[in-house]
Amino acid sequence: MSSEGRASSPGHRESEGAAIGAEDVARLVQRSLTEIAVGLECPRLVVLSFSADDSLLRGVRTVGFEMPGLRDLRLSLNAFPAAEQALRMRQIRPLSASTGGLPEILHTYLHGELVVVPLVMGERKLAVLVGQIAPNVSVRSPQWQERAAQFALRATLLAELVRLSGAYQDECRLRQATQAIIAAILEGRPLSEVAGMIADQVAASLGEERVGLYLLDDDGRYLPAALRNVSAEYADGIMRLRRQGPFTARALATHLPYYTPDAQNDPQVTPALRALLVQEDIRSLLIAMLHHGDRISGALAIYPLGERRFTPREMTLVQARADQATLAILIAQQLEQQRDVATAEERNRLAREIHDTVAQSLTGVLMQVETAETYLRAGDYTTVSSLLESAREQSRKALDDTRRAVQGLAPPSLEQRSLAEALMEESQRFETVTGIGSPFITSGEEHPLTAEQSIALLRVAQEALNNARKHSQATRVRVGLQYGTESVVLMVEDDGIGFDTANRGAPDSAGGYGLFGMEERARLLGGEAVVESTPLWGTRVRASIPYRLSRDAGDSRASTVSPRPANGPAPGRDEALGAPDGIRVLVADDHAIVRQGLRDVLEAQGGLQIAGEAENGAQAVERALELRPDVVLMDLQMPDVDGLDGLRLLHEKMPDLPVIVLTTFDGESSIAQALAAGARGYLLKDADPADLAAAIRAVHRGESQFSSAVTGRLASLAGRASHGAQDVRLNDREREVLDLLAQGARNKEVAARLFITVSTVEKHISNLFAKLGVSNRAEAVRTALDLGLISGGTRTREVRTTK
Repeated sequence: MSSEGRASSPGHRESEGAAIGAEDVARLVQRSLTEIAVGLECPRLVVLSFSADDSLLRGVRTVGFEMPGLRDLRLSLNAFPAAEQALRMRQIRPLSASTGGLPEILHTYLHGELVVVPLVMGERKLAVLVGQIAPNVSVRSPQWQERAAQFALRATLLAELVRLSGAYQDECRLRQATQAIIAAILEGRPLSEVAGMIADQVAASLGEERVGLYLLDDDGRYLPAALRNVSAEYADGIMRLRRQGPFTARALATHLPYYTPDAQNDPQVTPALRALLVQEDIRSLLIAMLHHGDRISGALAIYPLGERRFTPREMTLVQARADQATLAILIAQQLEQQRDVATAEERNRLAREIHDTVAQSLTGVLMQVETAETYLRAGDYTTVSSLLESAREQSRKALDDTRRAVQGLAPPSLEQRSLAEALMEESQRFETVTGIGSPFITSGEEHPLTAEQSIALLRVAQEALNNARKHSQATRVRVGLQYGTESVVLMVEDDGIGFDTANRGAPDSAGGYGLFGMEERARLLGGEAVVESTPLWGTRVRASIPYRLSRDAGDSRASTVSPRPANGPAPGRDEALGAPDGIRVLVADDHAIVRQGLRDVLEAQGGLQIAGEAENGAQAVERALELRPDVVLMDLQMPDVDGLDGLRLLHEKMPDLPVIVLTTFDGESSIAQALAAGARGYLLKDADPADLAAAIRAVHRGESQFSSAVTGRLASLAGRASHGAQDVRLNDREREVLDLLAQGARNKEVAARLFITVSTVEKHISNLFAKLGVSNRAEAVRTALDLGLISGGTRTREVRTTK
């Protein structure tokens, strides 16, 4: 159906509301420009777009003639004063080609009397039209001026349409590419294939054939994930360099794509890297880093075949593609890890099921066959027939157990029975087969269990009974099931010879899966299985499984945490989590529902524990002094004593306690006051839970954390509050750390290259932030560049490195 047919049908709302395509826009623009040229009485017309980012005029279109290389035309306003005046004054400027003022490159195509028409919308300068006026036309006449103003307005609207259409088309292409990548990830395609799709999409969107997508490994090497018209030898050489190059360092320093038109002659390029660039005939390079928060996961590199200047719109598109690649690769990697974990778990499940069911059934079959052989030699055919019939039934059971193990089904004894009934049946079967007394006892009020819990406890009981039959030489075995208030407990005790539990080995091909399987089953359900045995005194197996893995238990633990001594040292802590139970967080907010929501969100992240709550600033100080938390989350707007006053009091009484402001307000005044009061971080309440948890861990390590919405405000504040380089006094070690930060080095890399500890690096970075008046690495590097503390984006310094 044609586009007209779709638009005229009221039943096609999606088509009716869709934007016209790029080709349709191009035809509309060319036709409209031709009409505008006629209206301005200009047989020849050149359209030059304006970019405020770099103050350059770029060739876009022509009317009435062809201009080779138009798309590569770049003019500064200094080289075209008439255009600068027209844009600045928003007035049409007459110009004579013969008297000068016209850029040399346009002299070949435009002659005689000319006009420069500015296209401005609001405060935005969009473009200029440079037209060659037809003979005998007076551009100073009121009639022409009035007509020109109308056509200039039409051209301005047309330029805005082109801009919006381009942005829309970019968004559509990016969305389609994202959907294709998501589909590939969900289909389980390998990471290399996903990376190849991203490289192909980048090449198509930029019209460049050479693209490389590299992933950063734990050893600091950039491994090729996808190469498009880039040799494997070049990628292998990049991987062997093992050193942060100047281009990646500059991209990291600004968090923006970095472009160099002459990569081979860059003064900071090492001879080894220069040799690689020459070998691959790489002259220019555009690179964007793949980073999520502080984590650098790789780099996206575009190698233009010829001389090229990327527009701000193209640079924005490259950054969007890099962000897309970052998230896609992180998701693909996580799904691969989850698949590996799921495969391992399924393998373990099958191993446990086979051991607990099939292996036990086959063992019984073997024993019955061996017994039948004994009776066969004695001529007792009646007993032999009975034993063989029993072995046949046991074999069928083994086959059924095998099917159930593969399909993950519950054992038949649990399909129509409760766990207690199934355990009683197992005890009776054990007593019948072995002749060993095996009473079953149950106590407590029966509690409903999930299928997984019932299966796990039944398998533990079967394994314990099987061990008692094979190894214990017991005369009596007791099986008990106790329903408690929080958990269900299974006990299997025998009076046999026992064994030394200290000599237990890990499971291997020789066996040992039984005890390991018991413990693993209970552990996977949040419980534990304990085997206690003493030689000559018997064995006891105790398996305990909680009814549910609720947060209530975590909440109760948090509310009963003992406060630290006011002046005592902090208890021993794990480096990643803080206190043994995790980083202890005090939440200060006047809304109970917000506090509860934060409790649920943070404790679900793992490694974080709510130490207590407060309803206003004064109560936050009181609770902090009492509980000695690791981190405080503080709202600003609270009754009585607000968050800012509470923050000031906390900083006065506990200056080393990190506080994160968590609020809905991101005004510069609020941010400035919070920082002045001692806040270590500033996040908005719509922050992603993972980002909030990461921020808590970061400030606990001594770093500062701010949401992306706040970062721009900070940059503005830092710019207004910046001071001269003479006021910033850095020692030699701080300068070394700053140099490495500018090269994109992480804390561990800085520590290794300077032969100092990571904690010392963090201390130097904190001092740098304070002296430079910034809050993150990118601002530190940018401010240092502005103040002349480092030069050229990075400063190279020969520093010994360790392998």
